[in-house]
Amino acid sequence: FIQEGNMTLSNLVLKNYKKLGMSEVEFVLFLQMDSFLQKGISFPDLEIIARNMGIPTNDVYTMLHNLTQKKLLKIDTIMNSEGKSADCYTFDLLYQKLDNLLKNKLDQDYKVNKDTSRNKVFETFQKEFGRPLSPIELEEINDWLVKDNYSMELILLALREAVLSQAYNLKYIDRILISWEKQCIKSKADVERMKEKREKKYQKNNISKSDLENKPKIPLTKWADY
Repeated sequence: FIQEGNMTLSNLVLKNYKKLGMSEVEFVLFLQMDSFLQKGISFPDLEIIARNMGIPTNDVYTMLHNLTQKKLLKIDTIMNSEGKSADCYTFDLLYQKLDNLLKNKLDQDYKVNKDTSRNKVFETFQKEFGRPLSPIELEEINDWLVKDNYSMELILLALREAVLSQAYNLKYIDRILISWEKQCIKSKADVERMKEKREKKYQKNNISKSDLENKPKIPLTKWADY
């Protein structure tokens, strides 16, 4: 058991071999061949693999041809340790195809999440406005997300500011977003810091005004009159 060793298999291949176009028996053939490749045997004996799988050698040749046609397997020519050219099996195409498959899935997930976020923004606006949004309003909100690259979080924060000010229109919200952009405000934390800074400044001004009002009045004597 120890002498035979172990082989490593990526869970990504295990989970996606069907999507890569492999049948169950082709997947077992891939495992058989990859076990040899991981041992450093780049061009394994197909008769041995056929015996391991319990199938005719011709069936192995047929499956290898199928894997080649599906662009999962190819035969390369390399220089061996003796400086002679030798054939070797490689599954580089399989891993490239797997990489493309995963990228497409990520793109699809991103698109779904983006569409979900957009719909959530639309629904929140309609709820706060108490009415359906017009096509022009939908387009303007979409432009904030797509063209201006405002985050969903920032747009909803600007909506909240507008609602607190009883301003139920997109122009007011647009002015808020532009103002925040000029101040490099891009998140909820930035908005909170801005409010906190504004509140401290307001309190400071009120304290200064209060101190001025509470000071005793000192008569200003016109010494020139004496």
